[in-house]
Amino acid sequence: MSLQRVGFTTFAVGLFVGTVLLVLGPGGSGTLVSCPGPRLLSGFAIEGAQAWPPRVYYTDGCDGRALDPSFAVAFLVALLGLLVAAAGQVADSVGGE
Repeated sequence: MSLQRVGFTTFAVGLFVGTVLLVLGPGGSGTLVSCPGPRLLSGFAIEGAQAWPPRVYYTDGCDGRALDPSFAVAFLVALLGLLVAAAGQVADSVGGE
């Protein structure tokens, strides 16, 4: 199996698992305050990020939330897969000349 295929497979699995965890998994913790009226898209904002454990803090204009770190690890695996695939592409282009 080539380095490109390993990288692309790692990317695809990381992206799939990260998306499933983000949508269906435990989204994280947060406050549940009853917000009167509709919330505007402009009310959503990232409040901060934490390097380890990877966590993202955001607000929807009323409630503060923190996303679970497991989804971030899955997306880091996807990024690693992209780097491996790019290294495989470079290795193939250098070796093919």
